[in-house]
Amino acid sequence: MHGSRLFVSLAVAFTLVGTGCASAGSGSGSDSGSARSRGSRYVITAEQLAASHVSNLMDAIRRLRPDWLRVRGATSTASGASIVVYVDGIRVGGTEALGSMSIEGVVELRRLSPTDATTRWGTGHSAGAIEVIRRR
Repeated sequence: MHGSRLFVSLAVAFTLVGTGCASAGSGSGSDSGSARSRGSRYVITAEQLAASHVSNLMDAIRRLRPDWLRVRGATSTASGASIVVYVDGIRVGGTEALGSMSIEGVVELRRLSPTDATTRWGTGHSAGAIEVIRRR
């Protein structure tokens, strides 16, 4: 009897640990709290931009988060989908627009998943989006 209780206890413990690990790593890709976002792979802060020693946003992303510029998934690449860029909530085009944007005055850059971008701005974001947030 003692052996079966031990087995049940271990099974419960492993289930709880597995559930905790799974929920801790499941981010939506668009951290919104600025304290949380400081170390996020989905956010580039003004401090990180300044420390990158580049003048435009395309060069900053290439240096700090080059994976942001990769389109993922068979559906995205087959359809020719591209990442959409927004500045303060206004659509400005694709990633080519980042080359002409200065890092000056940028508070934060965010990489949004296709799901998060579609939820926020509607359809047409099968490759996701990059949001540029400037000082107001």
